Amino acid sequence: MKVTYAELGEKKRTVTLRQKTLDVEGDQVLVKVVACSICHSDSWAFDGELPHAAFCATFFGHEWIGDVVAVGPQVSRFAPGDRVVSRGPSGFATHDLKPESLLLPVSADLGDLASLVEPLKCVTTVVRTAVPDLGDTVVVIGCGFMGLSALSWLKDGWCRHVIAVDPIAERRAMALRLGATHSIDPAGSDTVREIRVLTGGRGADVVVEFAGNASASSLGGPACAIAGNS
Repeated sequence: MKVTYAELGEKKRTVTLRQKTLDVEGDQVLVKVVACSICHSDSWAFDGELPHAAFCATFFGHEWIGDVVAVGPQVSRFAPGDRVVSRGPSGFATHDLKPESLLLPVSADLGDLASLVEPLKCVTTVVRTAVPDLGDTVVVIGCGFMGLSALSWLKDGWCRHVIAVDPIAERRAMALRLGATHSIDPAGSDTVREIRVLTGGRGADVVVEFAGNASASSLGGPACAIAGNS
């Protein structure tokens, strides 16, 4: 079957549409891609901020969902018409071919939003690890999709403070609507000092970071209380 896919160029901000032929065999599953989320790492690669060869082999277009079109003779878990999500790249394409071991079934009732399964699993892992206690102060650094998702769960843990840190005003406002008690603009203030003031000098019990950059990561340790979790 001839399919079209997006190939990331070696020069920054270049993507070329190409065609290739996919033939199903063995334990392979041919999937028609329905939707693919854009991860922050995809934008870094597009902007030329990540090693090209290593990234393309591992990540580019890795949050996708699709419908099974055909299966190889050794496939036992899937049949044409099944809805699946992938645990691998190549989602920026009309179709992709994957071993069945790299696919997971999802309910069709979830619709195209099931393409968000992968980032939500990352958020779930962080939230389950953080486990704030009664009266704790939680800081969420980076309030994009994943940070806000984490915040919306963490604020239900009987926390005293849930502090959202993000340089974008709209994200801080959304964080407050989702249950944050305070928001801080790291570009316009001493973030660690403000956290210390809000906590009576003690610092945060739990800090989670979803911004994905060095300056945000460097805030975690100094913002924590003694024996805090960052």
